[in-house]
Amino acid sequence: MAQRRMFTKEITTSDAFVDMPASSQLLYFHLGMEADDEGFIGNARMLSRAYGTSTDDLRLLIAKGFIIAFDSGVTVVKDWNLNNKIRRDRSKPTIYSEEKNQLVLDATGAYQHVNQLTTDVQPHDNQMATNWQPNTGETVDFIDVNQLTTKSQPNVRIGKDRLGKDRLEEERQVEDSSSSIVANPLPSMLMNSLSENGFMSTDLTPIQQQTLIAYVEDDGMEFDVLAKAIESASNANARTFNYVKGTMEKKLKQGVKTVADWDANENNFKQRKSLGNKQPDSTNIPQWMLDNMRELEGE
Repeated sequence: MAQRRMFTKEITTSDAFVDMPASSQLLYFHLGMEADDEGFIGNARMLSRAYGTSTDDLRLLIAKGFIIAFDSGVTVVKDWNLNNKIRRDRSKPTIYSEEKNQLVLDATGAYQHVNQLTTDVQPHDNQMATNWQPNTGETVDFIDVNQLTTKSQPNVRIGKDRLGKDRLEEERQVEDSSSSIVANPLPSMLMNSLSENGFMSTDLTPIQQQTLIAYVEDDGMEFDVLAKAIESASNANARTFNYVKGTMEKKLKQGVKTVADWDANENNFKQRKSLGNKQPDSTNIPQWMLDNMRELEGE
């Protein structure tokens, strides 16, 4: 598998790309680095969280058309072949062959999902598998979009006016979907809490940060509980991921969801400890035992 990844300025300097939030742009680059040699990613949702972004950023990339998502959860970088030119002898075929079979290549080499084509298309006879030739000489077997025709009008290409109208409608849909996306504030809240308590920015990896955020997102704990665990680690001069995680695991097992739960739990513990250390009441001691104690003290 090739270790280097590239990105074309035609994509990364386009208006559609730079208009996205920085977190969405960052996720695009990370997905490009993590993809296999044909641009497929099997764990994009996990990666979006691991790198401090959110599933909203992933949804925006899909809505904008930079990423194609499949029902299986697998995703692919749409313009992978524009970004990367990998020699065939160094390229490792993707394991996601089922998803690959749902794609075609357009004239530029960009992936297109067969279900997203604007018309119900049928290939010419004997043209089911047309080879698209990248500049490197690599041969990739796909249906060539340029050889596809409509059912109602065989061998007639879609007019530019129609394509322009379809593109405008698609952009309107993208704007409508992206307008409702709200950035996830938890990563920045976590970084602020860590910084305020003396943690260095390199003390926790992105995956470790997301593990802590999961206590809030997945387990329903207040962020203030996580902030208090971070403060506790700082007060104990143990500014490590394991200390904070251990505290959160302990509180989770105790059923702590809020700071009020935390304080109530600690108060109950102190009361039980105080009762355990309390000296026995002499009024509950039998009289004969008290007499024996006095006789021993008089000796």
